[in-house]
Amino acid sequence: MLFKKIWIKRYCKKCTTVEKLIQMLSDMNSKNEELRKQMEMYKKFSHFNDKSTEIVRILENDANSLFIITHSNTFDWKGRLKYGTFQGHLIQNSNNLLSNPVITLEYEAVYSNCQNGEVLSHLYIIDFLTKHYCDENHGYGTKLMTAFIDYAKNKRFPAIKGWLAPVDLNKPNNKARLYHFYNEKFGFFIDENEKIYLQIQKKQD
Repeated sequence: MLFKKIWIKRYCKKCTTVEKLIQMLSDMNSKNEELRKQMEMYKKFSHFNDKSTEIVRILENDANSLFIITHSNTFDWKGRLKYGTFQGHLIQNSNNLLSNPVITLEYEAVYSNCQNGEVLSHLYIIDFLTKHYCDENHGYGTKLMTAFIDYAKNKRFPAIKGWLAPVDLNKPNNKARLYHFYNEKFGFFIDENEKIYLQIQKKQD
């Protein structure tokens, strides 16, 4: 007992110092690990730039993941916008990028003739698809459509059009969900033929 008291009295401060050193090393390792994750994240963002794809939004999905919205487009021989794609990607835990997008919206630029030549009439939604392995209740469709509409507004395009395919409408409860999404949430007009229309710029008289 006496020996134990002498040992504690003599080495207690040293023990505290060692514990502090261990804690410092632990903190350094944590910072290095965080730096490594940040570098991995940077490499993944660079992955988009290598493909000439623009990152338009970075949104927090949950505590462990980000939802990245990208946009790419192609032009015709006249230099006019022809096709475009918005995609949603998930980055999880700072170190895992799903190589395939979880949701995709593809569109085509449609032109019409006028006195001054051909002008862009509207953007036509070709496809709007959520991957089968993706939970549809995360709001990815809302986030992607919001980015698409904002893009059309910023570019001052006249309108967005599309069509609700029968294959989608015939699924159980899908018609009500699609009407809620396009009409109630985003203000699309839906006619009797299930064609959708959203006016972006007011028509000039």
